Amino acid sequence: VRVRIMIPSKPDKRYVYKTSIFYAREMAEAGAEIYLFDGFVHAKNLIIDGVAMCTGTTNIDYRSFNLNFEISTIIYDKILLEMVIKLFENDILASTKVDVDHFKKRSLWDKFQQVFFRLFSPLM
Repeated sequence: VRVRIMIPSKPDKRYVYKTSIFYAREMAEAGAEIYLFDGFVHAKNLIIDGVAMCTGTTNIDYRSFNLNFEISTIIYDKILLEMVIKLFENDILASTKVDVDHFKKRSLWDKFQQVFFRLFSPLM
């Protein structure tokens, strides 16, 4: 399975970004390709084998499921899927691919912040 994850390199909230980096390292260690987009991305798109996609605003956390009025939808339209895949591929060109070594080279202070903020991830 090929998994490609794109996260923003310019976050809107520092603590969310630090938590994202913590999990991105785990995903890289598991074999996922991690890309840092040169800008801000808020979209949550999951494309499965070019056959289906889930898109929306929903974060996978307690607040989104129980407090916020967020929504996602599943789409099977082949033309729309092809358009979204092309957009993703273009965004990949504006991104930097990082690997496990990238995460290991981060400062001790940065690693501490990642672990600290990760403790609060169920509340974010």
